[in-house]
Amino acid sequence: MPLLALIGVGFWVQGFRCFPWLAVNYHLKDDLQLNPGMLQFLQQSTNLPFLAKPLYGVVSDAIYINGAHRVPYLIFAGLIQLLSWGSIAFLPKVANSIGLLALYLTLSNFGVAIGEVANDALVAECGKRRGSSPGELQSFSMVAFSLGATLGNLLAGVALSKLQTTTIFSMFLMVVTLNFAVSYSVSEKSVVASQEVAAKGDNDKDQPRKHKRKSMTQQAVEMANLVKRPDILRPLLWFTLSVTIIPSLLGSVFYYQTQVLRVDSFYLGLSKAVAQLGLLLASISFNSYLKDVPLAKLAASIQIVLASSMLLDVLLVKRLNSRLLGVTDEYFVLLFAGLVEAIGLFKALPFAVLLGKICPPGAEGTLMAVFSACLCLANLASGYFGVALAALLGISSQNFDYLALGIVVEAAFTLVPVFFTGALQQQRLKKEE
Repeated sequence: MPLLALIGVGFWVQGFRCFPWLAVNYHLKDDLQLNPGMLQFLQQSTNLPFLAKPLYGVVSDAIYINGAHRVPYLIFAGLIQLLSWGSIAFLPKVANSIGLLALYLTLSNFGVAIGEVANDALVAECGKRRGSSPGELQSFSMVAFSLGATLGNLLAGVALSKLQTTTIFSMFLMVVTLNFAVSYSVSEKSVVASQEVAAKGDNDKDQPRKHKRKSMTQQAVEMANLVKRPDILRPLLWFTLSVTIIPSLLGSVFYYQTQVLRVDSFYLGLSKAVAQLGLLLASISFNSYLKDVPLAKLAASIQIVLASSMLLDVLLVKRLNSRLLGVTDEYFVLLFAGLVEAIGLFKALPFAVLLGKICPPGAEGTLMAVFSACLCLANLASGYFGVALAALLGISSQNFDYLALGIVVEAAFTLVPVFFTGALQQQRLKKEE
């Protein structure tokens, strides 16, 4: 089916982006000699294009190109990524300059952001046309993302021990080319037609009403009115603040693992792959076991598990993993290093399902873009807070004396949103009878 191929490949490549980015981290640390604070600051700053996702959503919802408003944006996004990663891979001046590398990585993320908006809109829009149960296409896209991330992390750990970083960038350029080719070969009309056929057996009451195309101004006004709705605003605010409040120390932990513990890149990549396998299983089981759980209860549980998994890094920093548990650093990292990332990714799924369910026809791209931009803004703030916390505690590439304390502070702030889940009490994921 064209739709599943388009969504599957698109989300798979999104997940596979970890393959070159692990190499980018090592390149910045080892070749360009960035300290932990600067590394994390640059990582977060290159994500700034994601903040404009609502604008991309308004544009894609309002402006049709040759009668289509999803696939053309996927093609444009693919071209931008081809340009940026081609420059990084084949122009030494770009790869060896912190400023130029940051610029092209930001340009790449601009293309990724546009592509994600179009893909998210396809999932929300076509999920309604199919008349499918809530979360079916979202779960499929998450599975595709997880498969790409699992393979990307597995290959990244091995490739870093055998290949130069520029070679890894070239390999990813081939993947970007594949994604562009799939987007270019699929007609949006055929995707829409297939969904209309799939929906023929549904009752009229389950069919989305046809909507007229609106101008960008109308879309922007409707976006503002849409976000003001209490059933949308409350989960958006809770989700955004629940991520923002956490001072992330991922950059400092990465330096500790590689500088002090000397954990090989193979184990770091493999650990993230294990985490993605866990995310994959959670995404597959979401429809069967978790979508009927009240959102407030589910969100609180995820937050508690997230805080608990963060504290595992204290065992590693204090070397309790080997002294008390008899587990080597490599195997401890293999099992637990990517757990926080996996839980954070899964946390977004129930909120995406909820917003996709209550979103009115014609605003799918806009609303999902707002949600994604909120996630990006929250991650940026979390990363910058983490840089500030590391600076306050004196954590650097040579000093990790207070890293354990920083991790405890990080986990403590993660628990704060649990006390405000009352804002989610009326939210339900299950389709109403």
